[in-house]
Amino acid sequence: MAIAVAFARRAELVEAGRRFGQARANAAARLPGSRWDAAEVAEREFVSELACTIRVPRRTAENLIAESRALAGELPATRAALEAGEVSYQHAKVVINQAWSVPDEAKAAFEVEVLRSAGTVTASKLKYRARLLRERLHPETIRARHQKSVRDRAVFFEPEPDGMASLTLYDS
Repeated sequence: MAIAVAFARRAELVEAGRRFGQARANAAARLPGSRWDAAEVAEREFVSELACTIRVPRRTAENLIAESRALAGELPATRAALEAGEVSYQHAKVVINQAWSVPDEAKAAFEVEVLRSAGTVTASKLKYRARLLRERLHPETIRARHQKSVRDRAVFFEPEPDGMASLTLYDS
């Protein structure tokens, strides 16, 4: 239980740090000639600082920030269950990962239903149940969503500092 409480506190602190950075960015003026606006700079700085502070790769820090944001804003019952020690962080991550594709109007019902059994099953069993529930609550069929996603396939190129670049492939 104490570990779950600690994970809930970590998520709370990460989200508070993200909000602080964004608040400062909103007050800052955009530098002339800058590729990024102040909010983008604040986000990148926070990801880098968090990654260095807790000694994890950048992508892991980005995931932690996204999970913390979801617990703080979109999934309050999951955060409460984690704070109470009713679920582990692994269970909370399952809820977060499955809830991202649930339409906003169905998210609260999804969360309540998934959490009903979350404290009594393993995280992998919860993932299976959450996936089935997510499919049932989603207004579009999986086939229609897959066809839309196929149309959204893309390759992204982003120049990076020091002559480097990021190349992202979004594909089936």
